[in-house]
Amino acid sequence: MKPTLWIVAVALFSVACSQSSPIQPAATKSPAATASSAIAGTTSTQQGAPARAGNINLIPEYGLQNGSHLTPSDPPNTPIYRVAKGDGSPLVPARPILAPDGHQVTLGEYVHVTGSAAVKCIDEGSHSVVHVSGLIANGVYTIWYVVPNQPGFPMHIPFLRVGPAGADDGSQNRFDASASGEGELSVITPAGSFVFPAGPGPFPSCAFTYSEFSLVGAYHIDKRTWGPVPGNPADPGSVIDQFEFAFHK
Repeated sequence: MKPTLWIVAVALFSVACSQSSPIQPAATKSPAATASSAIAGTTSTQQGAPARAGNINLIPEYGLQNGSHLTPSDPPNTPIYRVAKGDGSPLVPARPILAPDGHQVTLGEYVHVTGSAAVKCIDEGSHSVVHVSGLIANGVYTIWYVVPNQPGFPMHIPFLRVGPAGADDGSQNRFDASASGEGELSVITPAGSFVFPAGPGPFPSCAFTYSEFSLVGAYHIDKRTWGPVPGNPADPGSVIDQFEFAFHK
């Protein structure tokens, strides 16, 4: 499995110190329609380019206390743990995934995430809109750009960019899930953002300068965010990468 958000971000920090539905304009005021309107109504000299939608994937960092992985088809009442780091190596010991009210999250509560996300390049930067259902009720979430290595860059660099959506201090990428597990975020990531630039040059004004990138949704088990880093660098059990929206040129 490719390295994911938390382990890549922490490594760079150490060096430095189901199918989604395309968002469509709609007349109703549902959360998804509100999100789509946020992109559809943005003025820009690049307005002719439509917002592009990404596909949602569950990130397999969850499993049993003994470290073995689970699949979404396993018994839904199974209590789950974070069993893997972002690079796929085991997290020892496995850490229980807790809900905000303190109970241990079950597989059925965790794996039924659905949603839609779109990114559009505007004058101010890359405008991303995310709407997700099936989240952990009242959970604290953040959204992160993860840009894998691209053709033409040194292959020893696994990721060119890892950073929060929006401002690079992490002040704009948080949202809290509702009691029914709904959540959404609309934010613009300007050129030059990202606290963790592994590759040369600043983050571009348009994310689609890259051939591929992801918007990763991190669930904060410790019920707090950590600004420009996804979680407590000293405690990988404080956060887990739950889902991602993958985008391709």
